[in-house]
Amino acid sequence: MSDDESNQLRSRKVGGDDLIEDMFGLNLRGLKTLWVMFVSPRVGYEAARSPDWIDRSYTPSIRLLFSLLAVMTATRFLWAGADSSIHALVDGQVAALEEFGTQEERSAYTEHIIDYFLLLFPFSFMLTQAIAGSLLRVWGKGTNTIVRVRLYMLAMLPNATFTLFALPLMTVMTVQQQTEFSLALIALTFLIDFVTVMRGGVVSEKRSGKIIKSALYATASNLTAIISNSLCVMLASIIAGIVIAMPQ
Repeated sequence: MSDDESNQLRSRKVGGDDLIEDMFGLNLRGLKTLWVMFVSPRVGYEAARSPDWIDRSYTPSIRLLFSLLAVMTATRFLWAGADSSIHALVDGQVAALEEFGTQEERSAYTEHIIDYFLLLFPFSFMLTQAIAGSLLRVWGKGTNTIVRVRLYMLAMLPNATFTLFALPLMTVMTVQQQTEFSLALIALTFLIDFVTVMRGGVVSEKRSGKIIKSALYATASNLTAIISNSLCVMLASIIAGIVIAMPQ
């Protein structure tokens, strides 16, 4: 490839075709991308600004984040099984409604809520975070919408990886311990997001500006996650209610 062709490739703006490529087609570079975001995030951010992720050297962040969410769903038996505190928490909330005459009906409703929540969660999470990512402007002037979403999702990878390994711990916790753990998890994920974008992600001439923008990113990503979870629970409850009401 000539120098002119190389310069044209690097200068080409990231567009809709590149976003489609981000979302489809898997590769084996995910672990490398995750590792970079832990040890040298700046390299990952530079790759996200390249149309082809530096000649396909890294897995697109949208695809990789969705894959992590899919793994969380696939391993539900580790943290949301029938004997888990999460299951007990949902069952207790269902019991408080006092709308079911038998234990069998209540258990069925509980199972439906958890099943539909896990089914909807990856899509709900990605959609709400993509909207937040497209609106959040902390990456410097000239960063277009698609690159903003790329960078936003990329910065979430350490958070998502940590959560993936933290969730199974809830299996051995009581409902009270789970509540306390959830609060601690929110604080930890906020810190992880903050540190990740501070390390070469957000752009500002002053350090104070980077701190403010990093805090803004961490707040946006965690608040959006809470909104996404709440929305997903509401939708799962509605669908579960419809399914239970249908004639058998």
